[in-house]
Amino acid sequence: MSSSGDSYTFRVGISLVIHNRLQEVEKTLGTLEEEVSDLDRVCLVDNGSTNRESLIQMKKRFHQFHWMENMQNMGFGAGHHQALNWLMDQNCQYLLLLNPDLSFPKGFLDSLIHESRRQEDHWVLGPLLVHEAGDDPVIDSAGLELDGCFRARDCFQGKKKSEAFNDSADVNPLKVQALCGAVLFIPSRLMPLRPEALVFSPEYFAYFEDMELGLELERRRVPMGLLPHLHVVHRRGGLSRLQNLVEKDWQSRPNAVRGAILNRYRTWFRHFGLLAGLFHYPKLLPYEWIRWTFILLHKPWLLKLIPEILHILKEERFRMRHPPIRIPG
Repeated sequence: MSSSGDSYTFRVGISLVIHNRLQEVEKTLGTLEEEVSDLDRVCLVDNGSTNRESLIQMKKRFHQFHWMENMQNMGFGAGHHQALNWLMDQNCQYLLLLNPDLSFPKGFLDSLIHESRRQEDHWVLGPLLVHEAGDDPVIDSAGLELDGCFRARDCFQGKKKSEAFNDSADVNPLKVQALCGAVLFIPSRLMPLRPEALVFSPEYFAYFEDMELGLELERRRVPMGLLPHLHVVHRRGGLSRLQNLVEKDWQSRPNAVRGAILNRYRTWFRHFGLLAGLFHYPKLLPYEWIRWTFILLHKPWLLKLIPEILHILKEERFRMRHPPIRIPG
C-alpha cells in the first residue's frame, strides 16, 4: 500500500484517549465510525473514567474498535503511546492521534492520506480546527506558535477563515511551528518521532506537549504542516487560563494543573536553556515577574510549584549533558 514500496497490513491506525466526558466521546466515535473501513484500525484507551456503567455501554456500542483500560489517568501522551504501540504491531501505514471532542467531514481520512502522499510521507500533518462546520467557519486552531512571553498560542483563533487565509493558501500544506495535538496525522515511516518515545515526551502528563513536539521536530527537521482546506470541528475542553483556576482545581486535578503550568517551563529549559530563553524572548522576564506577583497575591497555593520548577531545571540540565537514546523495543 505504501508509495515508498513498504508493505503494510492496514491503512490508518487511529489512537484516541478517553478520560470522562463520555458524551463527547460518543459524538466523536459516531462520526469516526462513518469514516473508517476494514482497512483501518481504531484503538481507544480509557484513562480511568469514573462512570463505569456508561463506559461499558459505549464499549458495547463500538465493539468493533480495540479497547484498552487503565485504572487511573496515565496522562494524554502515555495513553496515546499505549495505543500507538498496539497500532504499530498491527502494521498500519499511517497513524492518526485524536482528541475525544471532534467531528469529522466526509472523506476526512482519504484527504489526509492524499495530502501525505503528495508530500511523499515526509510531513506530520493536521487539519484546520474550527468551532463549527460551514464554508467560512470561526477558527479554533491553525497551528501553534510561541508568543513573546513563551506562551503557546493557537494561530488565528477566533477569526473567520476568510480573514486568515486566501484561496491560494489552500493548495499545499502550510508549514507551522507546531500543530494542535487534537489531530495529528503521522506516516509510520517517520516513527519514532524522538529517541525516548514514539511521539510525545514521557515527562508531559498533559498540556504543552504538542508545542514541545513541534520544537523537537523542528530540531530534527521533520516539518509539520497545516491543511487549511480540511476542516475538523473541535469542541474544546480542558482547564481555563491561570486567572480562572481555583484551589478546587488543584485539589481535584493536581496533575492537570501541574501540567498546565509546569510543562511550559520544562519546554523553555529543554529547548533554550534558562538564560538563552530569556535572551530569545525578551518579554519573558517581565511577564514572569507579573505572573508570579499575581500568584503571590491571588493564588498563593500555587507557590508550592516553585520547588518543582527548580527540580525541572535540574532535570533538563542533566538531559542536555546526557541526551536520551533510543531503547530497542
